[in-house]
Amino acid sequence: MAPHKFDPARAASLDAPERQSYLPDDRVVGLLQPADGEVVLDVGAGSGRLSLALAKAIPAGKVVAIEENREMARLLRERVASYANVSVVEADVAALPKESLRADRALAVSVLHELEVKPALAALAKVLKPRGRLVVVDWERGRPRAVGPPDGHHLYLAEEAAALLAESGFVVERVERALFPYHFAIVAAARTVGS
Repeated sequence: MAPHKFDPARAASLDAPERQSYLPDDRVVGLLQPADGEVVLDVGAGSGRLSLALAKAIPAGKVVAIEENREMARLLRERVASYANVSVVEADVAALPKESLRADRALAVSVLHELEVKPALAALAKVLKPRGRLVVVDWERGRPRAVGPPDGHHLYLAEEAAALLAESGFVVERVERALFPYHFAIVAAARTVGS
């Protein structure tokens, strides 16, 4: 089954105030622990809500918002236009420019179920600096909820996602299931060369 893709017609739902009740920006950014001056990727940036939260957290750093959907990338560019430390890359994650893009950290929120997972994670492992941190937060299959995608939309259990990260060149440091009512969170580090 192909991954489910987000419909740009629903872009406003990404900024709905109720999302803060079950997926608060500060808690998500706190998991990543970005340091000012770093380069941080926002994978599947969508409307840019988290890109802006990251930009505010690291004013001397750089946020690279990655969005493959052309319409969403257009909306994203408009939204972040006044932020000098945010740039938008319109690309499939698996096709990131590994030669020119190096990042300290990456954040992937509610997008794992929308990706060709193994190629995307392998690409992220290559663009992250050694020991660079990746935080994945996604809807967990089997959790009762009135919001979000149905379980049939390529959702994972936390353990399944952690195994995919390990297979793709990451060392899983933490798996959190209690931080969010509908999402799991995984904190992982890119392996150093030869590890």
